[in-house]
Amino acid sequence: MSELTRFWFEFNKSTEDLTNYVLGWGLGYGCGVTARNYDDALTLIEEHLLRGEPMPPIARVVPDIDVSTLDVGHVIPNMGVPIWRGVWFPRIY
Repeated sequence: MSELTRFWFEFNKSTEDLTNYVLGWGLGYGCGVTARNYDDALTLIEEHLLRGEPMPPIARVVPDIDVSTLDVGHVIPNMGVPIWRGVWFPRIY
């Protein structure tokens, strides 16, 4: 069984710029992905969230993010399942 890592990405774009992405309505808060490794996380973001749009500049990446430290007003109540491989915030499924 392969191990998975929870990543939290923050982007170096204004919230307004990020809302111009097709699925970017939640990217102003950041993006949560559970993946095999960093490259796998980027692939999941590109395939499932950006869908052909360019990757916004990444400002910060937190591997092994403790989800309890994320925004309790918006991120936590609106995220998907962070133990499964995939994008869990913004929730896209």
